[in-house]
Amino acid sequence: MSTKGLLRELVTNVLPGSNMCTVLWNAGSGRYRIEARDHRRQVRKVYVYDVYPNGRIARSRPLKKPPKVPPAQYVA
Repeated sequence: MSTKGLLRELVTNVLPGSNMCTVLWNAGSGRYRIEARDHRRQVRKVYVYDVYPNGRIARSRPLKKPPKVPPAQYVA
């Protein structure tokens, strides 16, 4: 069975402003999506971090999704 996208797995639940280097230190190498949520649990900001096999942690950009709906067209 094939899946689309990246596998999502909860690493830990931390408060905004936490040190991401410390949070991701034991997570293993890979790409991690960090979601900042408000008190109603709605996602407000997304951060993506790459953890390299040598232990380096770097912030990267989210992968762009193609638009599901094409842009609107003018019909005369």
